[in-house]
Amino acid sequence: GEIVVRRKTGYSESHISFNGLQEGKRYWFVDSLLSTGATLRSAMLALNLAGSKLAGAVFLVSKMDEGEATKLSKVVGAPLVSLLTLRVVSGAEETGGEARGYRLRVSDGFKV
Repeated sequence: GEIVVRRKTGYSESHISFNGLQEGKRYWFVDSLLSTGATLRSAMLALNLAGSKLAGAVFLVSKMDEGEATKLSKVVGAPLVSLLTLRVVSGAEETGGEARGYRLRVSDGFKV
């Protein structure tokens, strides 16, 4: 059957539908972006309601650093993998106040 769960982030609120989840099965969660972890937490709720388990989660890009991702991994009880990590930094922070604006830093991802 269909399981509908609420997904709430700092930016929006919506509902996500999950279909065909089978009791006792383990599933991998795959998404393009890990930002707050709200979508992953919603998926976890649906899996729990279906009697399923999370085997792990894979993301193309993470806005979380490895420390935040490690905490989330412990909360969901499964490994998290990200191919890339993005970080927005202030030009002033990087240059001791000489530069303005913001810069995007891309680094290797993580497996936690």
